Amino acid sequence: MKTFAASFLVLSLLFSALTAASPTASAAASFKLQETTISDVHTAMEKGTLSCRALVEQYLAQIKSYDKTGPAINAIITTNSQALVTADILDKQFKKDGLTGPLHCVPVIVKDNYNTVDMPTTGGSLSLQGFMPYKDAFTVARLRDAGAIILAKSNLSEFANGTTTFSSLGGQTLNPYDLTRVPSGSSGGTGASIAANMGLIGLGTETGRSVRGPAAYNSLVGLVPTDGLISREGILPLSDSRDRSGPITRTVADAAKVLDVMVGYDSEDPITVESYGQIPDTYTAFLKKDGLKGARIGVLRQGFDPKTLGTADTTNPEILALIETAVADLKKQGAIIVDPVGSTVNLNDYLALPGVPGEQKTGVDDFLKKYGKFAPTKTFKDIAYSGQIEPGLVEGFQKRSAEPGVDKESAAYMQGLLNKKSIRNALTKIMVENKLDALVYPYNIDIPQKIGTVMDAGNRFSPNSGLPAIVVPAGFTSDGLPASLEFLGSAFSEGKLIQFAYAYEQATLHRRPPATTPVKP
Repeated sequence: MKTFAASFLVLSLLFSALTAASPTASAAASFKLQETTISDVHTAMEKGTLSCRALVEQYLAQIKSYDKTGPAINAIITTNSQALVTADILDKQFKKDGLTGPLHCVPVIVKDNYNTVDMPTTGGSLSLQGFMPYKDAFTVARLRDAGAIILAKSNLSEFANGTTTFSSLGGQTLNPYDLTRVPSGSSGGTGASIAANMGLIGLGTETGRSVRGPAAYNSLVGLVPTDGLISREGILPLSDSRDRSGPITRTVADAAKVLDVMVGYDSEDPITVESYGQIPDTYTAFLKKDGLKGARIGVLRQGFDPKTLGTADTTNPEILALIETAVADLKKQGAIIVDPVGSTVNLNDYLALPGVPGEQKTGVDDFLKKYGKFAPTKTFKDIAYSGQIEPGLVEGFQKRSAEPGVDKESAAYMQGLLNKKSIRNALTKIMVENKLDALVYPYNIDIPQKIGTVMDAGNRFSPNSGLPAIVVPAGFTSDGLPASLEFLGSAFSEGKLIQFAYAYEQATLHRRPPATTPVKP
């Protein structure tokens, strides 16, 4: 009897210790996952009502419910089998020392062209299926060091070519706001999954429209930085002169917090030396609700022109009306609106200028030489003739594989870089001459395209110039399709752009989750 009593006492004490150390199941279950933020998660953890394991389990349940079943958004290529193990480790560290970093237990959806040591990096291609790089991409390592959990890898337009998010490995990703439409691309898997609350924040890459587009078409915030602010090391390349990396989030505040972690010098990406002296202590210092007061914002009307976006006459009157309302809302928040600007400069002349030829071939060859010891294919030419890429890429890849690649001494290479500098100077000149803090325009003037129709379009001022831009939700059409306002600034003005976008976001609160993927209680 004494033995039983002693054993009962030990078990009681052990149970008390466990329940004191961790949130109860009912408390964790009461946490509202839908539309949660980094701040919400950390507050709940510090109150003892949420564990890292419980949070990760809820996100995994969301993926299980909606990615391959239900509406079958098809945004995820791979989930991390070690996510819950990592969550348990973080819970133990939290119990001892509190939050381990600014992104403690933040589940991240990473576009599947970033290297990750614990999941394959495929570019969405069957030709790289199962390829495991020997180290994380620079930015992925930064996020892990800050406490984040890499939850899953997302689908993309194969090798980041295109704007519809279709790949031979991942298939077609759907837009959760309308399952018959594209989520844009090439980072559409990230955009769709973050919109559908499958992860807390996401990473995308952009060469043409690939962070801003998925953010715009999924009612999200997407930020692309000035060239050199964020390293591209460890990311499958498309264009060395135009590739950029950036966060895709549900709120501006979360974008600022992720940006803090992503930025900085990396010796393996020499362009990042340009960020020296350009990074504030924290981008969160720019999260000011009155941040538009007194700001001079120029309305770039060429961004409303179908010819500028590379489309025929595809405009949607509801999208245009929402953007006009957005401009009026900026004024209501105290901004000084200069409208129009840039009318004497034909930016289309600059947008049409060619980039650097041969970059994808050279970039992929260099990437595979550096990381691809165990890759199933060893060169860009191998990929082009592998029979394991989506049919729409075959002709273009085979043609590119026969070209010489990048010659940095060639006139064509120098001219490509000069073309980019020309549009950067033209846009900066507009801002200087009008004493502007930023330019605004719609990301697109049409709704997301139907799957299987024409390629998606969107404004290219930022990628063609290397200047920073941020898109933020601007409302919905009567059919429930998102519109997005874009802010563009001068080089290394990310802080100001965050300030303006945050003030607009907080004044309007347009973001709402898609009805197709509600978080189950």
